Amino acid sequence: MAGKTTEVSKTKANSRDLLTLIDPLCEGTIRDAILESFPHHDFLGEEDVPPGREASARAIDAKLKNLLATPPPPPPPSPSSSSSSSSSSPPSRRKKYLWIVDPIDGTTNFVNGIPLCMPSIAVADETGEVVVGVVRDPHRDETFAAARGRGATMNGVAIRCAPPGGRGGGNDDDGGLSLGDAVVAMGSPPATESMAMSLRALPALMPRVRTIRMLGSAAVMLAWVANGRLSAYWEYDLSSWDVAAGSILIEEAGGRITDLEGERWNLRTRKICGSVGGKVHGEILDTLAEAGVV
Repeated sequence: MAGKTTEVSKTKANSRDLLTLIDPLCEGTIRDAILESFPHHDFLGEEDVPPGREASARAIDAKLKNLLATPPPPPPPSPSSSSSSSSSSPPSRRKKYLWIVDPIDGTTNFVNGIPLCMPSIAVADETGEVVVGVVRDPHRDETFAAARGRGATMNGVAIRCAPPGGRGGGNDDDGGLSLGDAVVAMGSPPATESMAMSLRALPALMPRVRTIRMLGSAAVMLAWVANGRLSAYWEYDLSSWDVAAGSILIEEAGGRITDLEGERWNLRTRKICGSVGGKVHGEILDTLAEAGVV
């Protein structure tokens, strides 16, 4: 994209948190397509929410409460039957779902023509569990997808968290990867306090890993952990739409995603670490804790 669509229409939380003219247009297109196909589902998009962590927390809380309070949609009509067994069967209960969308994850990259920006789309059920996630990278023609209990894929081919030369990651198996061989990504959060914490973490973590990368898109960093390009990714101050799709990619690829205290990630988690799992995950969290930045 070029021209006026990549111009910054306004900043959000601060001068590092950008919004272009095309962000809301992309979100509107995605929303319309989803609700046309699934009119009973709910929708949460980044561009619907005012800037700031408090507004983000209120938005996901409100959506989850609404999901629990709303009666489930009626089941689709079934052929009528006069049999007694059919007439006595209780109607099936349809689940309720929330779509969580970031239309352009990596807006600053998008504005500057850096090919690390992409849509991130997830579906959560009424318990808040993410059950489907998709990250579409148009620059490399790569589609990362996962469904709960069905594994993760890239362009339809199964992927697993795996270090270079490793056999695969997991909650208890990091494929033999040591922290010293880990390629770790970090974020560049717009909030001043979170950026200060990131900078304090660097001197503690950088000497212990192979290298650290800052790519500017949570979606791509999470997807790249899922397919083994990265060993881990941590960041502060993320919203549900930044992480939801990537979280299920990592888990279904055999990795681990938690908050910075080791508790499993959920839609309200703001500080995250996703990794190939095993001892590497714990060692990164321990290092951040030693630096006093969890």
